Amino acid sequence: MTKTTRRFSILFGLFALLVTVAGVVYAQGRQGGMMGEMMSMMQDCPMMKSMQQGPAAALQHEQELGLTADQVQRLEALQKSAHPGHMQMMGQMQAIHQEIAKATEGERFDEAAARTAFGRMGAMHTEMGVAMLRTRHQTQQILTAEQREKLSKLGGGMMGMHGMMGGMDMKDCPMMGGGMNGMHMERSGS
Repeated sequence: MTKTTRRFSILFGLFALLVTVAGVVYAQGRQGGMMGEMMSMMQDCPMMKSMQQGPAAALQHEQELGLTADQVQRLEALQKSAHPGHMQMMGQMQAIHQEIAKATEGERFDEAAARTAFGRMGAMHTEMGVAMLRTRHQTQQILTAEQREKLSKLGGGMMGMHGMMGGMDMKDCPMMGGGMNGMHMERSGS
């Protein structure tokens, strides 16, 4: 898998996860400690677990898991078959981001257009989440029970996500480029 492919796959899952977690944290109205809350919630997030226990994670830990040549081949095929769908959804998500930016740039605020775009984004997150869960399930079917347990322990935390994302810029994300920061600043100042 190329570095760019890995980055897009990680960004795909991270974006969906962050938007979901940010919404939950905001809805709960918690004061301060937002990053700690997000990290805590992410540990139990089904999408995060899907990334930590999917084909990329299994292949990353090939030696530790003791994968057979057949397992490696099947995991690589699974990853390759899932990738085009992930990339198509990322492209659609990017287009939605642009619509939201256009509807809310500068002094312009077209709430109806933003709501419509976020509605489509929610549906897209559902599709992305289900696709990730399906891929995780298929990965689990390739691994033995012992390998699944080991991967579960190895895949803990962020699975090196920060390093895998490299220099990817999240400023074009409506939630990251002002959305979450603006929310945090408004709440801190109240």
